[in-house]
Amino acid sequence: MKIKILTLSESERAELRFGFRTGGSHCFRMRCRAVLLKSEGLSSVRVGEETEMTAQSVNGWVKRFETEGIKGLHTRPGQGRKPIMDCSDEDAVRKAIESDRQRSKRVDLQVFFIRIGARYRRIRKRPGSVPSPQLYAYKTGKLQELEQLYTRGEINLFYGDESHVCTEGYVPYGWQFPGENVYIPSERTKRLNIFGMIDRDNRFEGFCTSESIDAQKVVDFLEQYSFRINKKTFVVLDNANVHRNAKIRQMRPVWENRGLFLFYIPPYSPHLNIVETLWRVMKGKWFRPQDYTCADTLFYATNRALAAIGGDLKINYAHYAA
Repeated sequence: MKIKILTLSESERAELRFGFRTGGSHCFRMRCRAVLLKSEGLSSVRVGEETEMTAQSVNGWVKRFETEGIKGLHTRPGQGRKPIMDCSDEDAVRKAIESDRQRSKRVDLQVFFIRIGARYRRIRKRPGSVPSPQLYAYKTGKLQELEQLYTRGEINLFYGDESHVCTEGYVPYGWQFPGENVYIPSERTKRLNIFGMIDRDNRFEGFCTSESIDAQKVVDFLEQYSFRINKKTFVVLDNANVHRNAKIRQMRPVWENRGLFLFYIPPYSPHLNIVETLWRVMKGKWFRPQDYTCADTLFYATNRALAAIGGDLKINYAHYAA
């Protein structure tokens, strides 16, 4: 396919370069860059990859430039999303933010956002690859069977994994007003590692350590736990080496004789493990900025939160894995 090459005068090229370097908005700068790249003989698809546009958008802005010059690359007045708030909402929103910067329990604020079509949903991380469709279907089917047995009270079903907290680590987002200085103090990193298991009724089992969690520590924990179970118990784990080590494989027949079974979810499927929700909620909602003041306060807050799971602190695991 023949690529259309845009011919620019030296003054136009200089003007576009200046707009690309100093433009007031990212969109305007990318449009200037798109026109410059087209003048170098690149295809619209290639230009789109460089400027985060579709090929159709690239062609549209090039045509706009040809007819209107660089002024045509500015967003016209009236374009874009219209404001969803007016001054009458400002006081209610400001008071709600001041009362709780990371989340709001005020019904009026929740109603306001729902009224304008917003939903508070998690922004997920996505693994770099995907599991085999056949393996995923098989494993999720088996997991659903375990969930049904757990619902009927025939088995215990825990979800387990490792996590950690550190003094440098998890910095939550929170609303701040101009001139405010809300921060988490920074110090030399100290880390507390956690291995935990939780079920849908918020029963938690686990341990914390300042040392690395290796297969031997997991074996020791599961060995001790296997003597405390009162019915068949399944522990859902991912495929990390610490969970499938030779020491684990050696102990599995022993544990199974005692009624403790390990179930491995498909690779690249962390969303199937509800303990990931526990770590996210603990770090993002249960911890306060002042808990990060030093290692002692953070580690105390961690142990306090883990001890309160099922009592003062609960998570509603409403949905089964899918």
